[in-house]
This record gives sequence, C-alpha cells and structure tokens, in this order.
Amino acid sequence: MPQPSLELSPLQVDDWGLLDYEEAFGRQERMVLERQQDLCSDTLVLVEHPAVVTMGRRASNDDLRQSTEEFSGSGVALHYINRGGLATAHEPGQLVVYPILALK
Repeated sequence: MPQPSLELSPLQVDDWGLLDYEEAFGRQERMVLERQQDLCSDTLVLVEHPAVVTMGRRASNDDLRQSTEEFSGSGVALHYINRGGLATAHEPGQLVVYPILALK
C-alpha cells in the first residue's frame, strides 16, 4: 500500500545565545501569536539562560530546596509560568530548545 505523501515546510532555526528567561519567554509568546496567524514559519529557538528555576502550573513551593526568600539573594531567578510541569532548573551552558510550530 503506498504511503501518503507528506508536505514538509521549511524550518527556521534562531540562536538567541545567552538570554534572560523573562525576555525569552516574552519573545516566544509573540512568536506563537505570529505563528498562529501564519505570519512566520515554523521555528526552533536555541537559547541558554542565566541561572533560573521555572515553576510550571503543577509546581508548588514544596518542590524547591530553599524558600522563595532565599532565592532572591542567591542569584538564581525564580519565575512562575503558565506552562505545564513542575520546578525546572536552567543553567548557563545548558542548551534549551523551544519549538514554535503549527501543528495540524
């Protein structure tokens, strides 16, 4: 039985280098809106962040190894975000890949 043909669209790769998490998150939100309106192509964003812990929708402060007050003096940023998941640490030198794709 013949396989259906797949139409592949071009994939853009953006390297943002070292970028603050909050700035990167804002850029991604804008890109998602543009992608939903078909104003940009599918994109893989490559980035690394200064030390940061993100707290997803399923996270609680019990997931942290220190209090939120201790974070403010530690040099590690703490962000509560609207994505799924628990507490996630990102460190300089760690490659993070964010896909911005139109899914069918």
